Amino acid sequence: VLTFVAVLVAGFGVPALALAQPTFFSLLIGILVLINWLVPVVMGLAILLFLWGLMRYILQTDSVEGKEAARNTMVWGIVAIFVMVSLWGFVNLLEVITGVNAGTNPLWPQL
Repeated sequence: VLTFVAVLVAGFGVPALALAQPTFFSLLIGILVLINWLVPVVMGLAILLFLWGLMRYILQTDSVEGKEAARNTMVWGIVAIFVMVSLWGFVNLLEVITGVNAGTNPLWPQL
């Protein structure tokens, strides 16, 4: 995970700093773009976690401990989905409050 974050910072952060004068809003746009990209990925993983727990629950017909573990997996999947939707809503609220639109293309210098 740490390597993935380092690659993201090097791949997106360094060129952005080299091509533009960093301001608070450009930094905020970069963070919002990163979060807007990561939230659907993590939400998809949370949905897969929930479905994995559901499949385990259905297949564990004879084991009480197995059903309990599968139910806990489903609960954690639902919690992760709730957190991701809340985070996405918070990011959209920040975009509205600050007036920053993370979906816009950056303005490149004209030669």
